[in-house]
Amino acid sequence: MYQSLEATLHDAFWNSEGPAAELTHIREFLRLFPGSTVELGCGSGRLLLPLLKEGYDITGMDNSPDMLEILKAEAASLGQNVDVKLGSMASFSLESPSHSLLIPAFTLQLLSRQEALECLRLCRAATVNGGGLYLSVFIPWAEITAEISEGEFYLDQETSLGSGDTATCHTKYKIHRSEQTLERTHYYCLKSSKGTQTQTTQQVLQWYYQHELNYMLQLTQWEVIHSITDFTTSSHDDSDAQIFTFFCRAL
Repeated sequence: MYQSLEATLHDAFWNSEGPAAELTHIREFLRLFPGSTVELGCGSGRLLLPLLKEGYDITGMDNSPDMLEILKAEAASLGQNVDVKLGSMASFSLESPSHSLLIPAFTLQLLSRQEALECLRLCRAATVNGGGLYLSVFIPWAEITAEISEGEFYLDQETSLGSGDTATCHTKYKIHRSEQTLERTHYYCLKSSKGTQTQTTQQVLQWYYQHELNYMLQLTQWEVIHSITDFTTSSHDDSDAQIFTFFCRAL
């Protein structure tokens, strides 16, 4: 997951959308659960590095060597010491329990339903009693309602990298409503003075409705103490929302 050109362009596309909306909520969460924290699926450090710079005790874990190399290089350029580990969210363990865990940026949805349930169990085992779990997920309403045509490539992302370099990502999808999975094909293209690079990748996302995820958290010994919809408002139940963020406490 996230290798080669896809890894290289990951942050460029995110950064073109402006400041990370989640950081405000992650900071709020970490104030509730001070101490050591681990970000699962930290990628290239888009969220981790700002938090590290602000003094948070944070470790990263990701299953992509390419993304971790980008993270390390960026940390070195900033003069920051960073602790990262190569590992899978579906089968990880920590040397000692953490005070909190972070699974932001919809990363849990890269796992199958059974893997996600196991991940939540492992998170509980890796967290001190009373510790915290931050989790964000989204529902792909545009695809569910066919607002975007299925099976046809569309321009998903585009950004300028300076010096005349441009990057684009075209996407097409296939949706399985009964299984609540979304198959995506991404076609990446980087045009620069050195020529054109392309890469095609496949991705499967599992989505959950709010009541399902609440039940999964309950099964794995997590209590939802706060929820946010669409990164803007607090809500206990909003079936029309696209993004759900949960602050959870380990039971």
